[in-house]
Amino acid sequence: MTVTEALQKRRAIPSFDSSIQISQQELDKLIDLASLAPSSMNLQPWELLVCFTEEDKARMQAVTMNQKKVSEASAVLAVICNLDFPEHADAIAEANVSRGYITDERKAGFIEGAHSFKKNSQALREEAIRSCNLWAMSFMLVATEAGWDTAPMGGFVAESLSAEFGLPDSRFPILVIAVGKRNPDLKVHERSLRFPASEIRHVGNW
Repeated sequence: MTVTEALQKRRAIPSFDSSIQISQQELDKLIDLASLAPSSMNLQPWELLVCFTEEDKARMQAVTMNQKKVSEASAVLAVICNLDFPEHADAIAEANVSRGYITDERKAGFIEGAHSFKKNSQALREEAIRSCNLWAMSFMLVATEAGWDTAPMGGFVAESLSAEFGLPDSRFPILVIAVGKRNPDLKVHERSLRFPASEIRHVGNW
C-alpha cells in the first residue's frame, strides 16, 4: 500500500468489532514505525498511554465522554506530550556523534540548544504538541497500511484523564486514538467534503 492509498483508505471509524484483538507485539511495531515522525532536533516529545484490558478501556471510556468505540476497540492509545523532552538531548547527541551527524566538539552546543526550550514555556508546549500531532498522523497511516482501523478523538477531559491514569505534571494528553477492526455491520458513507487546493492555498501573499 502506498502513502497515497493509505491516506485515501484511512477513515475515522465510529464502531469496532470488539471480538478482534491486537497483540502488544504488533502494536509496538506500529508505534516504532510512527516514531520515525519528525520532531525538532529529533527530541521526540511523545509518549503513549495504552489501554488493552476491558477494565482499562472502561476507565478510558469514562474520561472520553463515554464514547462506545473506546470499549469496542482492540486497544486505545492516549498520545501524551512530554514537557521534559529536552532531557532526551544527551542520548540524541551521542547518537548523532556516532552516526556522523555532528562532531564530538559540537555535542555540547547541541545539548545546550535543546535545553533552551525550557527558557520559554509556551515554545516548549507548542513544540511538544506539534511533534505529537505529527506522530499521531504517522501512527494512523501505518495502522491503515497494516490493515487496522483507527478513530482519533479530541472528545476527552484532559484533567480527568491525567488524574485517572496518574500522569505527572510534566505530561499532558492531546489526542486519544482507538485501534481495531471496524464493525462488519458498519456502513461507511462516502467521504465528506474536503476543500480543494484552489480554495485553501495562498501563493506569495494572503
